[in-house]
Amino acid sequence: MSYEVRRDSRGRVLGTAPYDPRSYDERQIGAPVFDLELHLHQQRSWSQRTFGPGPRTIGVVTHIRKELVEIERAPTDLTEWVDVMLLAFDGAWRAGHSPDDIVRAIAAKQLKNQSRTWPDWRTLPDTAPIEHVPHAETLGDA
Repeated sequence: MSYEVRRDSRGRVLGTAPYDPRSYDERQIGAPVFDLELHLHQQRSWSQRTFGPGPRTIGVVTHIRKELVEIERAPTDLTEWVDVMLLAFDGAWRAGHSPDDIVRAIAAKQLKNQSRTWPDWRTLPDTAPIEHVPHAETLGDA
């Protein structure tokens, strides 16, 4: 069973209601939009029931490392990339961050990365990480 997040006029989550994506007729209204915050509420609920409460930091990080090895073996397998994303989301809420916090952090980090200076990718081997060029105001920033 899925749930739809209900919000007040300021966007705060009020609660959830049953949601069935099969109820959409894509021919009439187009494909349903994926709601990441809704997904995170659902994932958190399922994960707590399935794996228990608490941070589980070492377990989550160990699992991410295993998935990274699987990506190296099969880099075009989308499910392996998604496994890392789901585990990262799980680790973030277990570290005390709400679904809203996680969604806002993703958007803020992308904006920050887009505002940074990056080296020309053509000058680097494709096996090297491409990291931003540090400036005085961002030294130590991740």
